Amino acid sequence: MEKKKNAKDTLEVIMTRNNFNKADLLENAEIMGYNTDHQWDDLGVEQIRNKLVSEILANPKTMLVRLPAEELLMLKILKDAAPGMSVSFRQSERAFAISLLGLAEQVTADDEEEKVFISEDFKEAIRPLIVGVLDDEMVRFRILIEQFLVGALNLYGLLTRSELKRMLKDYYELEDDGSGLFEHVYEQSIGLQLLFYGENRQDEDGFFISPYLVDIGFVEEEREKRHLTIDLKLFDEKTIMEAGACFFPVIPNPVSRKLHNTFERKFGFKELDASYWQFRVWLDVQEENSVDIEVIQELLDAAGSHNKIKDIDDLNEAMGVVVDYMNHSPRWIFYGRSPVDLREEMPRSTSAPRIEIGPNMQRMGYRQEEVQHMVDALWKSSSVGRNEPCPCDSGKKYKHCCGKG
Repeated sequence: MEKKKNAKDTLEVIMTRNNFNKADLLENAEIMGYNTDHQWDDLGVEQIRNKLVSEILANPKTMLVRLPAEELLMLKILKDAAPGMSVSFRQSERAFAISLLGLAEQVTADDEEEKVFISEDFKEAIRPLIVGVLDDEMVRFRILIEQFLVGALNLYGLLTRSELKRMLKDYYELEDDGSGLFEHVYEQSIGLQLLFYGENRQDEDGFFISPYLVDIGFVEEEREKRHLTIDLKLFDEKTIMEAGACFFPVIPNPVSRKLHNTFERKFGFKELDASYWQFRVWLDVQEENSVDIEVIQELLDAAGSHNKIKDIDDLNEAMGVVVDYMNHSPRWIFYGRSPVDLREEMPRSTSAPRIEIGPNMQRMGYRQEEVQHMVDALWKSSSVGRNEPCPCDSGKKYKHCCGKG
C-alpha cells in the first residue's frame, strides 16, 4: 500500500476533481441505482454533485450491491486501511468503475500498478457493509452471471446484446430466450452498464466490449478488412468463467503452462509476475496483432537482476515460446479463434495451382517447367510443419532448410 499526500480529501473533493458535467452526474446516479425522479433536472452541477454525494454516504449499499466483484474485494481491503493509504493492482489499461464514477482516485504508477485511493468519509460509510454485501446471495448470483458475460467479452472482444442473451440461453438452458435474466443482471451491474458501447450500426442492437478493449475501431476494421463472417468459436462454460475471473482473466491456450514456466525459468519471475506477463502478452497481441520489441524490452527490464537469460540462444528459445503462445491465443479479430485455429479450419487444396508463364518471363529466361516446380515446392512448404522433413528432399528438417528464418 502507498500513502496519499492529502489524506483529508472527502468524497465530494474527489468527485469534484473529475469535472463531471450535469449529464455525467445524472447518468452516474442512475448507474449506481439512485433514483433522481427528474427532481434534479433543474439543479446546477454543484448542487447535483452535492446531492449525489449525500445519497452515496447516506445509503452506500444501493451502489455497493452493483459493483464488480474485484472492486468489492478492493474496497474490503481499503475499509481497514490507515488514512490516505491505497491498494495496488496490476491491471494494464483497465479503469475501475469506482474511479470512472468518481468514488475513488486511480493513478497508474511507473511500474504500471494501479493505485486506488478512497476518501475517509466514503470509507466510514462502507466499512460496516462490505462483508455483508459480499455474502449476500443475490449479489453473489449477479457476480456469477456477470463473470460469465465478461468472460465471453474477454474471449470475443465485443458482442451484441442479442449474442450475450443467446449465450445465457445456450449455456444455462433457460426456458425463455434469456432476456429476463440478462436484463435483470444488466440493471444490477455497474460493470456491464459501463461496458455497453451504444447502438450497433448494423442491427441497432447495441453491443458490449471487453473491459480490456481500448480500440474498438481496430477490431471492427480488421474483421472487415479480412471479410470475416465466421461464427463465434465455441468454448465450454468453465473456460468462459475462467476468462472472466478477477484479477487476471485466464484465457485458454495450450502453451500457457510452457510460457509460464519460461517466464519463471528464463526471466526469473515469481508466480504472480509470471501470471501478469502472460496476461500482458495476451492483451498486447489483441490490438497489435504481435508482440513488438518494446514489450520484449519491458520483459527484460521487469526481470532486472533476476534475469536468467545468458546469451542469444537463451533469448531465442524464450521468444520462440512467446511466439508459439501468440499463435495459439484466441483473437478478438477472429471471433475467438487463434491463428492456429484458422490454419486448421482453412480448406486445403490437394494440389498446387497450374502456372502458365507469359512472353515477358520467357524473354527473361524462365521455362514453364522450372516455374511450375517452384510453385509446387512453395505449395508443399506452406503446409509443412517446422520439425517435418523439408519438401525439397534435402533430408534436413524444414526449419533448418527452406524454412530457415
